[in-house]
Amino acid sequence: MSTSEFEDEEYLVNSASETTNTKGSIYRPMYESGARPEEFLRLLNSDIRIDSKGAVLILRGRTGERRVRIIAFAKLLQQWLNVHPLRHLSSYPIWISEATNFYQTFSCISDFRYLL
Repeated sequence: MSTSEFEDEEYLVNSASETTNTKGSIYRPMYESGARPEEFLRLLNSDIRIDSKGAVLILRGRTGERRVRIIAFAKLLQQWLNVHPLRHLSSYPIWISEATNFYQTFSCISDFRYLL
């Protein structure tokens, strides 16, 4: 890994801490899990298990289903779940769009690029 690649990754993680809770909640756990954007944006609340060791995410993507444990940013993810606008529902998407015409529906890749 070159120095510039490392600096880009470090910038991505650190910039999330300086922004909104939603933004930090997306970037940091995604970075730690190594998930593809499509896998991460499709997460439902039922795909996340938080325990004393961190959180287990069930990711579904082009290679099938896989389980990934995150440790460092599990607390940040838990904080987002505690204030999630749809937390009163039994099943809901974790990452929702903030666009007015798609408000509180699944986020898509274009939403994700906008956050970058």
